[in-house]
Amino acid sequence: MMRYGGFWLRVVAAAIDVFIIFVTVMTITYVFGTPKVTEISDFSALEYTRMTRDYLGGLGNVTLFILWFFYPAIMASSILLATVGKLCGGVIVVDKQERRLTFWHATGREFAKSISFVFNGIGYLIIAFNQRKRGMHDIVAKTYVLKKAAVDDKQEMPQNETDTSSNEG
Repeated sequence: MMRYGGFWLRVVAAAIDVFIIFVTVMTITYVFGTPKVTEISDFSALEYTRMTRDYLGGLGNVTLFILWFFYPAIMASSILLATVGKLCGGVIVVDKQERRLTFWHATGREFAKSISFVFNGIGYLIIAFNQRKRGMHDIVAKTYVLKKAAVDDKQEMPQNETDTSSNEG
């Protein structure tokens, strides 16, 4: 079984996360922001950035920035090891020793994603062709996106042995 989270799995996970961020930004801005948010009738996902700037104003931009960088960092450094989208896809983000990322390591990984934008998304596209399915941001941050089932299978035996011996004493 392949251990790494592949390109299309990560695309779907990212789409779920973008949807979550979008709904959160819209909700926060609707409750606390400008009344222009209620004027949105025709919305295309491709117009997300322009719409955020034009309709949501400063609060929308600040909320978007905070969520765009810190939602994935908080989730990846949490006990869950992944964003909601990645959890839906059954993958987790770990360091090279397959340990949970610290918040600052996860934040650095998010900022490293900007490198992919500089190169017109090629940093993401290399996931499809890389043996370990790592994007440019994963390489820079020294992280891996692994299938959770593969990690659980690998760690199941030692955990069971430890649990059995601690229950006997």
